[in-house]
Amino acid sequence: MNILLLTDHFLPNIGGGEFIAHYWADALTRKGHKVIVPTLRPAFRSYNETMVFPYEVHRAPFIPFQPTLSSLLQFYRIHRKHKIDIIHANFLYRAGYVGVKLQEIFKVPCVASGQGADILIYEPLHYGNLLDLKILEKTKHVVKLLSGFIYNCQKVRTRFLELGGQEEITHHVYNGSPYKDIRSDRRITIRRELGVNENDILFVAVSRNSKIKGLHLLIDAVEKLKHHPQPFKVLLIGPHTEQLNEPICRRGLSSFFHIEGEVPFEIDKKTNIPKMPTQHIVDNLCASDVFISPALSGTFELSASDAMSAGLAVIVSDNIGNRDVVYNGDNGFVTENNNSDSIASAMGNFLDNPLLAQVMGKKNKEIAKQFDWDTIAEKLEAVYEKTVQRWNKLRLK
Repeated sequence: MNILLLTDHFLPNIGGGEFIAHYWADALTRKGHKVIVPTLRPAFRSYNETMVFPYEVHRAPFIPFQPTLSSLLQFYRIHRKHKIDIIHANFLYRAGYVGVKLQEIFKVPCVASGQGADILIYEPLHYGNLLDLKILEKTKHVVKLLSGFIYNCQKVRTRFLELGGQEEITHHVYNGSPYKDIRSDRRITIRRELGVNENDILFVAVSRNSKIKGLHLLIDAVEKLKHHPQPFKVLLIGPHTEQLNEPICRRGLSSFFHIEGEVPFEIDKKTNIPKMPTQHIVDNLCASDVFISPALSGTFELSASDAMSAGLAVIVSDNIGNRDVVYNGDNGFVTENNNSDSIASAMGNFLDNPLLAQVMGKKNKEIAKQFDWDTIAEKLEAVYEKTVQRWNKLRLK
């Protein structure tokens, strides 16, 4: 199958959406598909042209104020050469907006995926693209014309239907994890470096520090637990987490935290493509016992998938997509959104019963097998085939 993976979020820019697109394309290519990723060349900054991808990447010149025209011209050239079977737009807007235009003009079915702020909103923090009325109207237009929609969690599916989408074209595919590569032999070494004994509980959060990620709630929760007799520590990894040093010190909680800050990306020597997660993050996950995501809003977070692949118990907010695979009290705990008391209670369960993390972590290791990118590619294949079949039937009517 010839697949056009349409995305505005792509390497060398770094983020979850960029890596999702890369891992999709990589896994589908390994399964024998022809994957082509058209993306716009950055307008005012250089980009790394030394990356060697196992699939085709076409970077079109950026036409100021006419990005859709750039994509149309680019697709015309690609389609003439390869005859595309299906378009997969990563994000409803802007990629999905371009995708349905291509579908209309070239009669090639388009499926789209919704990710994070692209489809979800959290009004207290003015989070979400759909709070912009112009983007909202364009997104509703996309939703009505799509031939297929891929959701990574029930929250996204619900939002898609609220926007006017058809239930019969929805397909469930998780965001994945490099399951087979989440391995480490540095657990003892890292815990020793952190001053954490084997019987202590090490919590870990992998996240950028922004209000929507809710790390301030984690600090509040630790303060509520600071007199607990069970020794524990919280490891924070991610951009700008070092900014939390000041409030942590001010509240006398420094002994409970280790802030790693932003971890430099590791580059594959053969391809010059960054790795995500880095081995350094994998090592720290495998050295930990419990992963925490107190985010106030989000879809299916890659960091939580990686943590489950590493065999960690998890604590997640009930307002992020990963709650779909967390069975409260069985393989982790789901906390009330924006509630530090609820987070403290969940953490306290592991402090009261230190063996609980190990039991839950083993269950998550099994659950996470379905997140492997090769497994995700098989699910995408099924979506594409169903979408093309449906498209052909509708055109024959």
